[in-house]
Amino acid sequence: MVGEWQRLSMARVAYFTKDFEGAVTDARRGPDNLLTQLIEILSLAQLGCSEEVQNLVRAFRARHASFKPQLFMKSYPITATGAQELFLDGIEKAGLN
Repeated sequence: MVGEWQRLSMARVAYFTKDFEGAVTDARRGPDNLLTQLIEILSLAQLGCSEEVQNLVRAFRARHASFKPQLFMKSYPITATGAQELFLDGIEKAGLN
């Protein structure tokens, strides 16, 4: 059986391999924390689900008011080729910049 923390890892891998639907599914089954919420938002933004993204972004900002993409990237280094660009693209599409 796959645990919720394994789902978090699976969601991260899915996002960065551009399996956005898989990332949403795994993020929703993962622990309720900043990272899973962020992956869900970025994945939905990549899928063009703008209304759902807007609702999730409002809740995310209320819960994580101090979130800044650049600070996040220092805490969670994103180093794979193209990964930073994909992350920042999702941030922009979601309106979290």
